[in-house]
Amino acid sequence: MYFKMSLIIFYSLMYFLFMMMYFDLFIEWEIFMSNSLDFGFIMILDWMSMVFLFILFIISLSVIIYSKEYMYDDKFNNRFIILIMLFILSMVFLIISPNFIMVLLGWDGLGLISFCLISFYQNVKSLNASIITFFFNRMGDSFIYVMLFFILKINSYNFYFYEINKFGSLSLMCLFFACMTKSAQVPFSVWLPLAMAAPTPVSSLVHSSTLVTSGVFLLIRFESYIYLNSFFEVLFVITLLLSSISACLENDMKKIIALSTLSQLSLMMVMLMEGFLEVCFLHLLVHAAIKCLLFLCSGYIIHSFNSEQDIRMLSSFVSFYPVMIGYLNISFMSLMGLPFLSAYYTKDFFLEIMYLYSFNSLFVMVMIYFSIMLTVLYSFRLIYNLNFSWFYFSPWVNFFKDYNFIISLFILLFISLVMGSLMMWMISLSMNLFLLNLWVKLFVYFIMFYGYFISFNKFKSIYFQNLFFFEDLINQNKYFYLWMNLFNKMVEIGWGEKIGGMSIYLNYKNMVMNYFNFHLLKSQYIFIFFIIFMFYLI
Repeated sequence: MYFKMSLIIFYSLMYFLFMMMYFDLFIEWEIFMSNSLDFGFIMILDWMSMVFLFILFIISLSVIIYSKEYMYDDKFNNRFIILIMLFILSMVFLIISPNFIMVLLGWDGLGLISFCLISFYQNVKSLNASIITFFFNRMGDSFIYVMLFFILKINSYNFYFYEINKFGSLSLMCLFFACMTKSAQVPFSVWLPLAMAAPTPVSSLVHSSTLVTSGVFLLIRFESYIYLNSFFEVLFVITLLLSSISACLENDMKKIIALSTLSQLSLMMVMLMEGFLEVCFLHLLVHAAIKCLLFLCSGYIIHSFNSEQDIRMLSSFVSFYPVMIGYLNISFMSLMGLPFLSAYYTKDFFLEIMYLYSFNSLFVMVMIYFSIMLTVLYSFRLIYNLNFSWFYFSPWVNFFKDYNFIISLFILLFISLVMGSLMMWMISLSMNLFLLNLWVKLFVYFIMFYGYFISFNKFKSIYFQNLFFFEDLINQNKYFYLWMNLFNKMVEIGWGEKIGGMSIYLNYKNMVMNYFNFHLLKSQYIFIFFIIFMFYLI
């Protein structure tokens, strides 16, 4: 049944994809109009939305098939599937709508449902992670609200038809900060590793094609308004370097993959800032399939080792199930950008362009090449610990084999292998192809092999491993909480109760009531005196 569903989705979406390559389809339903400001439901079906929906539905289908076995023993299995479907529906709203109201519906839906999914296991760690994630997502929502206030003068929320000169710099800055919170860029990058408290199917969706990619996709929709900004690009490069270094020093398997997601998101942002819209979008699709495959493979391994996530304790798994290790190795090789795998067609093209032009500065180019080397480093480090290291192993191995795992992983493996080659030829018709000499082409592979050799060096730094202590600044800053407690005692429940808005309202209400009571009492006395006077005259 699942295979037939996947075939139907595949052929229908590919049919619409080839139809939408040269024109866009708009479907609009006007709900109501108020003072020349119309509110309606509008959908846009172009080649970007159709390709993204295709990848999203295939990944969601694989995750649901995977969850059928992974969450089999959970008593809240039905609730989990419903939350997953609502999560996907929110992402669909964000993809197909060029209207800010509908985008905000999907944007808020992603943040709210992610809170429910991350806290699914109902323990203290999951609750803290979900609260921090929800807090940063609400910060992004506040930037969207401020941007909506700035664009009220345009009298329309359909941003697809905006003129460039009408979309101000303040609105664009709010849009950038909102997308940075969703895509976990510095200084909003704390919540992404903490979201690993969710079940593995949730992590595969959150870190592949839904929550973290929503910010990048919204910026892609605004490609006409995005120009080279050195400040934001330096922030993206810092996030890229920081997450890559932290992944090289981490031992938690799921956190390594999460930090890898953070580095790839930063690379997409840099591609977008340099003006490579099609390459950024293609890398987003390829990364979604690869990262979902990585998370599902890691979830199977962790599930087999009785929830053990330390890569130093997983070295014996290759002897139990080499097929799963093969899936994991292929996905990491594709992520590194080895020739003729999916990520090769995006990374190699972008690195060649950076080498030729270096649009912004030499610093950005050097940091990007260094981060590519670090990507190879942490990838080979994890591959080495799972395949060739025999020093540590866990005695608790729950080996099991189910066809649901095999089907879901095979679908993602096929996409991870051929997606880059297929899509690159579809979008390369509008791009220039560059021919470089042999030494320039080999320079990228020299960087990769250098990262491979230094991956065997064992070094550790707690400072880099904990994302420069950003998590500690959020969770354990006791002076901030002490100051907030003092502020609460002195202002919130102290003078603020006397001179605050509610106090002013109550005082004004009492004054008005006293005024009306006084005049009512005076009117009653006058009426009584009038009645007595009338009786006296009679």
